[in-house]
This record gives sequence, C-alpha cells and structure tokens, in this order.
Amino acid sequence: MARQKKLPLLDIYAEMENRNKNIFEFLDADGVHLTWKPPKGRPTKRSFLRSGYLLRGYLTVRKGMEVKKKVFDILANEQATKQLDDQTIFRIQASRRRRKPVKLTSDTNVIS
Repeated sequence: MARQKKLPLLDIYAEMENRNKNIFEFLDADGVHLTWKPPKGRPTKRSFLRSGYLLRGYLTVRKGMEVKKKVFDILANEQATKQLDDQTIFRIQASRRRRKPVKLTSDTNVIS
C-alpha cells in the first residue's frame, strides 16, 4: 500500500532479517519490544546487531534523509530556480527603465 500511495516505508522487520536471520536477537526477552544494549563507541554494523533500538534509530534517520532529499531538497531547488528567474526578469525590467531615451538630430548624430 505504501508503494501504491508513494509513501515512505520503514520496514524494520525486513531490515532486522537482512542483518540477522534470527530476528529475536533484536527483541527483548518478552519477544515484543526491541532490545536496548548501550553502544560502546561509534555506531557500527556490529553494534546494530546488538541493539534493536539503535538499529531502529539509525534506520529512522536514514529514511528521514531519504525523504528530505526526495521531497524537500527538490522543492527548495524548484523555488530557488523560480526565485532566480523572477529576479532575472526584475533586473531586466529595471535596467530597461533606467535607460535614457535616444534622440536623433537632423544631422543623424546620436545624442543621449
């Protein structure tokens, strides 16, 4: 349904399964909640295998970055382009208004 409606989907189950076939490694003893084991040092592939919450947090940030890139950055670029076009048109119109009219004399010399 998410694909049909073009909505971002974060499939944590699939991501856990991709990293470890035994997804219960990511779940607490109750088999429902994600595990929490404090990370030691920087996030790495190994530390993602130790903590379900850490993996979910990492995946959420990555999905947010993907949405930003596909939606907000594109909109910002379109608005910047439109604004640039509007500014360019304004400058051209302003420069035309600043020009002095050209007058031709009877001896065809141009005097401005």
